[in-house]
Amino acid sequence: MITIESLKGEDVSLLATNWGQKWGIGGTAKDDNGVVILLAKAEKKIAKVMTEYSKGELHSGSKKGPIVTNPAQARAIAMSEAGMTKPKKKPGKK
Repeated sequence: MITIESLKGEDVSLLATNWGQKWGIGGTAKDDNGVVILLAKAEKKIAKVMTEYSKGELHSGSKKGPIVTNPAQARAIAMSEAGMTKPKKKPGKK
């Protein structure tokens, strides 16, 4: 089992397969009987938030806040929860 902070845009299947092959998990290509479990913490948080949104259970601000109905707002919340937001620019800087 592999745990990483984020996929950083990589395809989860390719990443897990490449590591499995590099580490020799599953024997030879003929055997191909290994399993690699890859958990990306940031993407798991995104999936959780988007699942709540699709069920109509995602709240804005807190669990007592209004239900989120805007998909763009749901994505912003998901990215924030996963720690994947862009740093805010300081006033006067480009």
